Amino acid sequence: MGSEESTTKKSSSLCLVCRQVGHIVHSCPYFLQGSRQDKHSGLKLPTALETARTVAAFDNPHSLDTTSIPQSLCKRCKSLDVLHAFTRSVPFTLDDKSPGHSDRAKKKVLRMHSFGPVSTLELLDTCPLCRLIFDITYLTEEDILDVTSPLRNPTEGQLLLVPAWTLNRIERELRWPGYAKGKGPFARCLYTAVKPASDDWSWGLSLVDWAMDAVALVEPRGSGTTTMGVKEVNSQSVNYDMLGGWLRRCDKLHHRTCRPAWSEALRNIKLVDVATRTIVNYPAQHRDYIALSYVWGPVVQPSYSVGDVLPDLPTTIEDAMVVTLKLEKRYLWVDSLCINQSDTEEKLLQIGYMSAIYGGAWATIIAMSGTAADSGLPRVRTSVGVIPQLSLELGGKKLVSVMPTLSRQVSLSPWVKRAWTFQEGMLSPRRLFFTNHQVYFECNSSQSCESLDDSGSPFHSLSDEQRQTFLDKLPESGLSLENVLGRGGDDQAQGDAAILKYMKLVYTYTSKKVTNDGDSVHAFSAVLTRLQETTYKQDFLYGLPLEELPRALLWTHITEVPRRRAEFPAWSWAGWEGWV
Repeated sequence: MGSEESTTKKSSSLCLVCRQVGHIVHSCPYFLQGSRQDKHSGLKLPTALETARTVAAFDNPHSLDTTSIPQSLCKRCKSLDVLHAFTRSVPFTLDDKSPGHSDRAKKKVLRMHSFGPVSTLELLDTCPLCRLIFDITYLTEEDILDVTSPLRNPTEGQLLLVPAWTLNRIERELRWPGYAKGKGPFARCLYTAVKPASDDWSWGLSLVDWAMDAVALVEPRGSGTTTMGVKEVNSQSVNYDMLGGWLRRCDKLHHRTCRPAWSEALRNIKLVDVATRTIVNYPAQHRDYIALSYVWGPVVQPSYSVGDVLPDLPTTIEDAMVVTLKLEKRYLWVDSLCINQSDTEEKLLQIGYMSAIYGGAWATIIAMSGTAADSGLPRVRTSVGVIPQLSLELGGKKLVSVMPTLSRQVSLSPWVKRAWTFQEGMLSPRRLFFTNHQVYFECNSSQSCESLDDSGSPFHSLSDEQRQTFLDKLPESGLSLENVLGRGGDDQAQGDAAILKYMKLVYTYTSKKVTNDGDSVHAFSAVLTRLQETTYKQDFLYGLPLEELPRALLWTHITEVPRRRAEFPAWSWAGWEGWV
């Protein structure tokens, strides 16, 4: 009987390295490959495996039976008191500098929530709690190196269940409890982490904003016992009341940082009137409009002129029109519809207005998960491709996933890899990210998501001035110019500060993919326009600031010298395909 049970366990074991069923990590061929490597030589997983791992962990989690009962748990999970971990565990914070804090927290987490070494850990496909832990865990290559290195000591490479505040899923910094005293209690969540090899490993465990997912307890409806409690997300439709509430709150509180910027250039643009499905000139009387940022892909779009009635359009655009109406707005800006793609002169003129277009939008819809214009926006008109929220009933309580953080969603999305979308996200003061999991909102002062109830959050009720004064924090995705460049003054000379800002933007932009070589500067032109309005008085030459030309020429490629772009001079980064 024991042998039969062992065979069953082996066949149902979940591997955290290759994300497959049938063996534990220690028996995984990639684990054996990594264990033969020197600790300092690094471990590089095959591209195909890394892609498969990401898809398996991020896009295809197990479907959990929400009616699971304790008797269906494996022996280990039955003895694991997960529910009590939400009340008696102390989340990590960075503002507690009391002597021995790190050691005390370290011992408490290890004693209460260690699953043991990853290499021999048995997570069973037949146990719902094991599957839940598996689904919220994603090992990075560095984690795998910590697990497989022959030089590790016995306390390294353990999988830990770590307590955290749900607020930290949308706030990068962990210093907020100093401001939050007396404003709680705040909801907690649990996420998994691998104990790294460094001595200061508590810092690694604090990176809850980078963890793939986390779980939290659903509180009884109307109880209101904690702030930032987890909410159940409807897998069939978007909560438009919640989206509208985020935008109205931003309208009320964030006048300085998030208000759409008016520009005379807007008088020269066209819009889609979603009520009549026609192309119109920008109204004589200023009107709010929503912009769309998406990946075109292989979809070929015909050109339209003012007065044209639009036929059936690619799914993403049709869905964006639905969202525009749901948010009680009438006008939508879509590049493929509002710019005549067959008229080179008009196209170049409109490219020059990109900074004004995205900076002036009331909000920007970002199709985060789509790979083409016909991918659609999840849960707007169809639930195809939607990844439901994980849930599990345990001991009379309901556990649900908080869902991946926005920073994770951005980093793994097709959208972020495209050069044109870089400036579209950067210049938009308020962004609605539609993903296969949920909708996220981020403005230049705060961040929200459908899976967390921020209605009673003291942080979300702060004005932008109060937020900067008390917290001096930014939303975590790093997509707005304020996030990338920072707020406030700079101790360096103006010239040094300016070139550093410019270099930071070029560094990020050149890591993106440009399909057409001729767009090497065009796809960055709106950012250059904003820099010229705020930082440089003179123009740019092939993407380089004339005021800083000698220093701007001192760029170099991060990796090997890539392919030339013949349309641009070799002395400009625009003349080469590659990261600088």
